[in-house]
Amino acid sequence: MTGLLKTAFDIIERQDYLLVELEPGFEISLDAMRLLWCRVSTACERTGVTRILVEGERPTREMRRLQVLAHGRMIAALQPEGLRIAFCLYGYEPDFLTYFFTLVANGTTHLTRFFNDREVALAWLKRA
Repeated sequence: MTGLLKTAFDIIERQDYLLVELEPGFEISLDAMRLLWCRVSTACERTGVTRILVEGERPTREMRRLQVLAHGRMIAALQPEGLRIAFCLYGYEPDFLTYFFTLVANGTTHLTRFFNDREVALAWLKRA
């Protein structure tokens, strides 16, 4: 059954940010995000890039409050410090758990925000 979950993503280096492309219908789960952030952190350390655009169509989320808390803490502990992460998720409606995740993830030197417009997300990413 787990083979049916949509958890594929690609990390693409752009000039001044990393693009994380989620497959359509990507399932946001703690395990999928643990793998994603491990690879993103490695790419950030290798390239020196601290701006990340996570982009996807119609993602789903399979997390409850404690898993969302763990995911937020995972982001907060990422290296290097000072990451700026824009989630540009089309067909995804942020809710209380999204807000809760953002509060936890932003508890350190990192900034995360959710968008539904790529140009607005990129403009926010490129701010100092």
